[in-house]
Amino acid sequence: MLCAIAALITLAFSVLYPGIAYVRDAAEASIAVWEATISRDGAWAATTFREAYQAVRKVRPGDFRGVPPPGSPRSWIPTSTDESRQKAAAVYASSACAHFARSRPFLSKIVWARPGIPAEVVFADVHRWHQTNPNYPPERAIGLAVEQIRAGLVAQVPRLVATFRILTIILFLLAQAVPFGLVGWAAYRDIKVRA
Repeated sequence: MLCAIAALITLAFSVLYPGIAYVRDAAEASIAVWEATISRDGAWAATTFREAYQAVRKVRPGDFRGVPPPGSPRSWIPTSTDESRQKAAAVYASSACAHFARSRPFLSKIVWARPGIPAEVVFADVHRWHQTNPNYPPERAIGLAVEQIRAGLVAQVPRLVATFRILTIILFLLAQAVPFGLVGWAAYRDIKVRA
């Protein structure tokens, strides 16, 4: 029975070890699914809009005369200055990163080392966008979060694959040591001295 357990461990290892090479593909597929999910998440969009509205309102309260509050049919966020645009984009990008961490906790712990997107990345994106367009769309901030998460994934995959392979080998050896150790111990106990 112990040899059968060792054989099953060997079979699992022979599938798992080569499969580790596909960590990047699996993670990218998971990120793509998350990107599609967040774009359809109405509750997240409403909550994030409310947070961005309040954050920009704290920075530029004078711009909100005549602007209906969040939840109203024609509510919007006035982003007439770089400061307000950056604030709104930062709220959306950070909220998207938090959404990723909640919906993909294991992957976010492995890949995403930072809790949000650096302010200079958000500012550069907002500045580029406003050179040709008037309003910074929330979808752009979500896309920025996806880009940053993917960049973190690409940078960390070689280290992750090497680490997972080493851990897999160590776990394989430890798992094999148990049944073979028990077989050896049982054989030792069975030895009888003949005079």
